[in-house]
Parts: sequence; structure tokens; C-alpha cells
Amino acid sequence: MQRFIILTARLLLLLLAIGLLVLSVKYMIEGFNVGEDDIRSGPITIGTILFIFSVVAFQFCNPDFYNQFNDGAKLVINTRKLTLRQIFDAFGDMPTAWGSPWMGRVQSIKGKVIILGPNPDGEYVFIRDLFGLFISINLGNITGFIKPDAKNEWRLEPVKKPDSLEGMIRYSFNTACLMDALAERIQTYLKTGTADTSEIGLNRDDAIYLFNEEFKWTGQDFHLLDVDMIPRLRVSSQIPCKTFHISDAKSGEELIVLTKRLFHIFTTYDVYQGKTIFCRLKRRLVLHHTAFSGQTSFGKLELIRMNAMAGSNYQVKLGGEQIGTIARKLNFTLDNVVFDNFILSIADPDWLPLMAAMGVMVARQAKREKTSTLANNLDDDDEL
Repeated sequence: MQRFIILTARLLLLLLAIGLLVLSVKYMIEGFNVGEDDIRSGPITIGTILFIFSVVAFQFCNPDFYNQFNDGAKLVINTRKLTLRQIFDAFGDMPTAWGSPWMGRVQSIKGKVIILGPNPDGEYVFIRDLFGLFISINLGNITGFIKPDAKNEWRLEPVKKPDSLEGMIRYSFNTACLMDALAERIQTYLKTGTADTSEIGLNRDDAIYLFNEEFKWTGQDFHLLDVDMIPRLRVSSQIPCKTFHISDAKSGEELIVLTKRLFHIFTTYDVYQGKTIFCRLKRRLVLHHTAFSGQTSFGKLELIRMNAMAGSNYQVKLGGEQIGTIARKLNFTLDNVVFDNFILSIADPDWLPLMAAMGVMVARQAKREKTSTLANNLDDDDEL
């Protein structure tokens, strides 16, 4: 019965979205009627509003589409008609960067919600029921809106950030993936009835590395260091920065060469091990995500941008398994870093040179995203 209600609601929302879209086009055409000397602002305004409402309606009928366009809110279809209490009972002991979930109230929302946080920056996550059809996961940033019961007043004391560099990196990573991970775990629980209550974020066995840029007049270099600030890999290039040589910092042995190909519509890189090509990575057309992919002898290699709360974060997958993560603009400051810096996490050190190559691609992509004009876009690193 619940599934039938959800399918009916989604169909009605889809029909509403289509109807609003048709009306918005009608008003737009009326406003820009070529038979008139001047455009008519009234119909154009109405058409714009209707178009916005049509997009909202379409997002609600397709939660995946909604989630791709919203970093501060996620929707999961409540296919099993579970209550928040049942979801809390399943995930109440799950550790996260912002503490374990608890039940409380948020101002202006009727009834209790599931809350995580607040964190030291005053942010928190609250999970609520929406229309009995969705589970809504939301980011809040006004701690004063949280209304705990007497027994939970201690929860308003923000979780403390770790003191160590490695601990701070893990905290920032785990914060970045919190919203997406919550949505994925609740969705899996609704589908399978099994709740994954392991800690959200980096596996404690994953090694962490710093990937720092060094500006040089003759090219662009990067240094990969471990958390003890010991150099592990060096990445060097010469102007026009089309080829990057990744070498062992101690022995100088070249491990991987990354080369950007010219005259491609979509950004394309070749990854070489010795003189043998390991993979050709091409940027793909993926809605609201930056994604590169290519085939290797180990399976498909993918570099996928995650819509996270803290800057630009990327997953690296090989053969469908995640081998590492790359993050930028985390919520902490590294001393003596003037240019772009990134954090890499990886479970298997054998993939460290490949992860460094992916780090270069992320850095170059970040550079492209900074440009806002056509003149800036047509630099030496953009698609031709």
C-alpha cells in the first residue's frame, strides 16, 4: 500500500512539474512576443516563477535528482513507512564526526527529529519525516534552534575537534561525507532492513597524505607528504604544464607520467607506467558532477566529485571499489601553505602514485573552475 501511495504521489508530482513547465514556456513566449516593440515584464516574471516551481516539483518526484542539486538537504523515499523512532533505534549507536544521533526538537518543526551535533562551528544535522513519504536529512547552522529534553541538554555542548593533524584531517573528511553517507545508509536500511552502524567516514586503516602545490616560474610542482611531513612523492612539470612526472621523493625513480592530450572536446589525460599506457581518462557528461573515467587492466578507473559540505571532494574508484579520496578546502589551516593544497586518503600504498596522478587532475580541474570568463578559460590547460 505504501509503495502504491509513493508511486501515485511521484506520478502526480511529475504531471504537476510538466504542467508548470508548459505554463512557464507559455508565459515566456507571451512576454517575449516578437510582435511587440518591448518585452512584457509581467508574463516573464510569472513564467520564471512557474519554471522554478516546476523544477522543485520535478526534484520531489525524483529524489536522486533533488540530492544532486542540494548539498544542505537530502531526500530518501520512505518505502517501508518507518517512523523516525524506528530509524533512530536502528542507527542510535552509530558513531560520526559529530557524535552519535539523538532525539530532540528543532524550532519551527513539529514533533521530534533525529539530531547529530552540533559541531564546533555550530552546524548540526536533523532528520525528519516529510509528508509520510520521505525521510529528509537537513543541515542546520543555528544552534539556538535546537530544543533538547532535560536528559539531553548536555548534547548542546559541541563535539571537540581533534588536536593532532591526522585527527583533524580525519574529522574534516568525515564531516565532508556526512550528509551523503547518512542518505545512503538510510536508503539501504529502507530497502534491505539492515542498518550499517559502522563509523561514518574514513576507515581508521586508511593512510593520510598531504598533497601540496609548489609554484615555480618554470612549471608546476607538487609534493606528497605523510602526516609526519616526510616527503613520499614528487610531481614535476615544465611550462606549458601538459606532462607531469611522478617520482619517488627519496630515490628519484619515475613511477607514473600523466599527460594531458590536446585537441579533445572533453578534457582527456593519459596515465603511463614506464612506456606503457595504464589508462586514458576522459571527462564525462554527468549531471551536476565532475567525473573522469577510463578502462584499465584492473577494471574501470573513475574520478568522481562528491557534493559535500566542505569544499571539493573526490572519490577514486578502480573496478567499482573505492581506493582513495581526495579533498580540498577542509576546515583547518596548514602552516606554510600558500597555494592549493589537498588531502589524500588511501588504504593500499601500492596505489599511492596513481592517487598522486588523480590529485594533479583534481588540482587542474580546480584551476579551471576558478575561471569565470572565456578569456581566462582559454588558457594552456583548457579544452580545445
